[in-house]
Amino acid sequence: MITYLINLLFMAFPSEAIIEVNLTDIQKAQNFHQLTHVNENCAIISFNLIVMPKDNNGNIVEVINQGKKLNEKSLRQLAKVKVGDTVYLDKVKSVADCLKYQGDGHQNFVLKIAAE
Repeated sequence: MITYLINLLFMAFPSEAIIEVNLTDIQKAQNFHQLTHVNENCAIISFNLIVMPKDNNGNIVEVINQGKKLNEKSLRQLAKVKVGDTVYLDKVKSVADCLKYQGDGHQNFVLKIAAE
């Protein structure tokens, strides 16, 4: 079942931007822009944060965020991530679809957690 869920997650992100983020930076982040390379001028309406532990123990957590700010549940989940874990930012909605016109145009992001 876990392998099936992981495969579904990867199929759901066909055009994602893969970003390597060090553990300290991800645990300090307070908003969407601090997790990605997206310009602060791009107003974020909402996004889902999905945490998948490296050990794939089935404890996949999805949190819905409104606006650019990480809500309390997202902050708690990010405080628990470890090197090797993966964080997905999915279903990112922005004002006037500004994500399409910035940088590489990605609307889904995969954050690979790296050591310092």
